[in-house]
Amino acid sequence: PIASSPGMCMAASMSQIRKSKPTELSDLTLQTNLSNELSYATIFALGLIRFEANDSTAAIKMFDDAIQQMNENSILSGKTSGNEVLVNADLLYYYRAGAHFGLGNYSAALTDLERIGGSIVHDPSYQYNIGRIYEEKKDYQSAIQHFTSAIAKQPSKELLALAHYLRGTAFNNLLEFDSAHKDFQNAFALDDRGVYDYWVSNLTISEGLALSTELI
Repeated sequence: PIASSPGMCMAASMSQIRKSKPTELSDLTLQTNLSNELSYATIFALGLIRFEANDSTAAIKMFDDAIQQMNENSILSGKTSGNEVLVNADLLYYYRAGAHFGLGNYSAALTDLERIGGSIVHDPSYQYNIGRIYEEKKDYQSAIQHFTSAIAKQPSKELLALAHYLRGTAFNNLLEFDSAHKDFQNAFALDDRGVYDYWVSNLTISEGLALSTELI
């Protein structure tokens, strides 16, 4: 559950271009809209490059620009559906949330995740991410709720181990030691190197939001 490459994202985004009849492509309005969409799709791709380079500040600026341009295009063209755009707005909010999280802007990250709809909210990494934010905000009860939801959605073995481990730490912080112990045991069982080694070897994942390649 790590961020996928910009190339993968762009390939998937480009595949969302609606198929137009040749006669439609001569329409000046359609050409203008497609040109604008390509522009914010490019900005999004550049933002992903900065995101994967751990330059969260620059990534947020580019995601902000892409979202602003997408919104302006939607207003100007009268669009109300995301089906005709190259990059779904949910994807922009999802990655901007990851960048905000990297800077410790947990409230901003949560706000972006809560803007998201569609299939992304059913992905286990989405629930895991919200749990991570609540954990950082020390709202351990809410963190447990979302880690539990992530676990129930049968994520990858890697994400499942992290969800159990982090839910265990949340239980531990609430002094619910029996529940914490069970989660630590489950995390241990999912990785034969042990919980501590697993945690240390996956710091780049566990310290940030998990951005699932299955969403792209």
